[in-house]
Amino acid sequence: KNTKDGTDTIDGNTSSMGPGEYYLFKVRSYQKYQDCLWNIAYRYYKRPRLWKKIYNANKGRIKDPNVILPGWILKVPKLK
Repeated sequence: KNTKDGTDTIDGNTSSMGPGEYYLFKVRSYQKYQDCLWNIAYRYYKRPRLWKKIYNANKGRIKDPNVILPGWILKVPKLK
């Protein structure tokens, strides 16, 4: 759902349009929200197997795709 400031809210998590072809996603706690690349891909694409698109867009930050930390802002590529 869109808000006045141009951000989108998905499942209670605020994401805004990033530069160019990306959404921005702020990672929350895995224990409470189960934020992992697989689940983030499901939220945005409804296809969890596309988690590698998110990983590849964030290789400078993510060293191990099994480890993403709360507070990180990840780029989520838009599907064409």
